[in-house]
Amino acid sequence: MSTHQADVAEDFTVEGPSATFTYRRLGPAGGTPLILLNRVRGTLDWWDPELLDRLAADHDVIVFDNVGTGYTTGTPRDSVAGLADGTVEFIGALGFTQVDLLGWTLGGTVAQHIARTRPDLVRRLVVAAANPGGTVPGAPARIRRCAPP
Repeated sequence: MSTHQADVAEDFTVEGPSATFTYRRLGPAGGTPLILLNRVRGTLDWWDPELLDRLAADHDVIVFDNVGTGYTTGTPRDSVAGLADGTVEFIGALGFTQVDLLGWTLGGTVAQHIARTRPDLVRRLVVAAANPGGTVPGAPARIRRCAPP
C-alpha cells in the first residue's frame, strides 16, 4: 500500500476573527498557493490523496475546513457568500494577498463568488463540477417531468 503526502500531512491551525481554521499544506512552499475549496459537507479529509499528490508535485497546495466545518471552530455558514467570506478570512489569516483557487462542486461556486467579489485576491481560478449559481442567461427552460400515474 502506497503512502500519499495527504496520509502523512500535519494539521495546522491559524486564528481568524470568527474561527480557528484547521488546514494542511502539501508540496513545495513558496510562490502563489493553490487553495482547494470542497464540496457541500466535505472536509479536508475528503480530498482524494492521489489528486493531492499530483497537484502538490508542482504547487504549494492548501486544503482547509471552512468556518464551523470539520476541525474548524465557529458557526457554520449557510450561503455561498458566507462560505466565500470564511474562505477570504482564512486566506487573510495566513497572510496571503493573492492565491489560486480550485473549487469542487459547491466549492467551485464559492470560488467563483470570491473571484467576482475579490478579483485582486484571485490569480487563477479552476472550477470543477460546479454551476455559476442563480439563473444562467440563455439557458433552455427547465422541463418538469411527472411520474406516470
